[in-house]
Amino acid sequence: WALDLLDAMKDEHGLEPDLPTYLAGLEALEAAENVPLERAWALLDGMRGQGLDPFAPLVADDTGPPLLRDTEQVGQALRRHAKAWLTVAPPRKAFHAAICIASALRRRGDIDPAVEACVKRDVLGPLVDNLREPVEPNSPLADMLRSLPSFGAFTSDALEMLEL
Repeated sequence: WALDLLDAMKDEHGLEPDLPTYLAGLEALEAAENVPLERAWALLDGMRGQGLDPFAPLVADDTGPPLLRDTEQVGQALRRHAKAWLTVAPPRKAFHAAICIASALRRRGDIDPAVEACVKRDVLGPLVDNLREPVEPNSPLADMLRSLPSFGAFTSDALEMLEL
């Protein structure tokens, strides 16, 4: 229901969600059953498209209703999101978000082994495979590679996979 309101806000009223609205949508996804994982990636992509940081803490004077976990440490929330969303292969358009989340956890020394293995196998693997062979400049594979500004904390892993 909350996600339907978020969609109506954007589609029917032409309003762009702010950070608390997106975060409430992400919480609704975590609580919902049988919601495709792609929905979470679409919300994160929408946030990125608006230049919003999903890991930014909310300011104390925000006027909306409180989030269920607004007092939770950012690291704990990040770890919870990663376990929910990064233990299965993300869609290609979510590779950048997946690397950002996993990199933040790795830098903190707090990455779940299952998340790390999935990111290496399902994100780095396909990206490195695409770097091994030439791709056409206007191909979807080239677009995917261009959409990823870096490998974050997984750069050494990518270089090792490339045997460099």
